Amino acid sequence: MLNPKLNIGEGHSKIVVSLLGENLEKLSRQIKDILSSHRYVDIVELRADYFSDETLANLEQFLTALQEELNGIPILFTYRTKGQGGHGDYSSDEYFELLQRAIQHPAIELVDIEMLMYDDIVKPLIDLSRSEAVGVVLSYHNFEYTPKFKELMAIYTSMQEMGGDILKVAVMPETGHDVLVLLQAVFEAKQQVSQYIVGISMSELGKISRIAGGVFGSCITFGAITESAAPGQLHVDILKNQLEMYEGSQHES
Repeated sequence: MLNPKLNIGEGHSKIVVSLLGENLEKLSRQIKDILSSHRYVDIVELRADYFSDETLANLEQFLTALQEELNGIPILFTYRTKGQGGHGDYSSDEYFELLQRAIQHPAIELVDIEMLMYDDIVKPLIDLSRSEAVGVVLSYHNFEYTPKFKELMAIYTSMQEMGGDILKVAVMPETGHDVLVLLQAVFEAKQQVSQYIVGISMSELGKISRIAGGVFGSCITFGAITESAAPGQLHVDILKNQLEMYEGSQHES
């Protein structure tokens, strides 16, 4: 269950910004930029697949210090594996142990769990998240192509059955039609499942999904402060203005 203070599903799509760096010192500039743009940033995604071995070994101390630095901005903990477009090369056992440590830390409000991990890992992690009152973002990434509509709907349905709080699908378009297919799947999934939906069409071609996805039912979008974490991400200043243009007119009509 999501913490009500996250306000997911209320107002505009929430803006998530990723922190990318080896340690707190390397992240200091990004944190400073995030705090200066606090009114544009709703959630910070902590990309642990960028961490040094030392930071990972001392994760609990790092998270405590980061929580103080961010001054109350909610944290989404993510370890993105190479198979899902990240830098992480952990084994399934190492992945489980790391996420377990993060879920049990009071700094973490949300955790990203990759749906393509083995069932014997995903279900226990979701159950642990429930017991620790940490929200679960179940994620699926495809950096090669956009699956057909029926396959996208099947992915959302599988995520619903697995028990995520936020169901995230990010895919790579080859044509404008692929972007439309993703947005249609977001809209239909929003009508059919009780959880929150996220749908992202990546790259320059898919930018419209980042700024207008909320019109179709996507509850969060990802922006950049300095370095982009995925193809097609916009700077948070631009993203906030675009969201207000698209979603503002929706709420006023």
